Amino acid sequence: MDNLRPWRKRTLQIMTMERWKKNSMDTVDGQQLAQVGGHGSVDKSQAMQVNKEGLVLKPIQEGARGQREVEFFKTVTNSSDPTLAVFQEFIPQFYGVSRKKLEDGTTVEYLMMENLTKNFIKPCIMDVKIGAKTYGPDA
Repeated sequence: MDNLRPWRKRTLQIMTMERWKKNSMDTVDGQQLAQVGGHGSVDKSQAMQVNKEGLVLKPIQEGARGQREVEFFKTVTNSSDPTLAVFQEFIPQFYGVSRKKLEDGTTVEYLMMENLTKNFIKPCIMDVKIGAKTYGPDA
């Protein structure tokens, strides 16, 4: 694939992803969970999903980065400090942490948060990143 031009690689990746999406479905209690963000993954437990209540389930990363993200949401949601509460209008409402036991016995944790696109028929979201690295060294 190294000899392909960049636009051909991108086209191949899109076609492969479309084929993968058609052949794979994840369900909980008989309800299909749609991937709503992230890069996609063969391991669907690492993809963002929507649960049957309409909340977004975002997988918590392993290690310190994931724990800092959970702590951020908990702190901002529960804070009466005006310097922290100002973030509440810019982030989805946080509903806590959910755990899902996988078939292999491992447990995956998810942030449960408001689905900001739930009232849209065909939402279109753009996630713009500037630069090569989009997080700090201690993120």
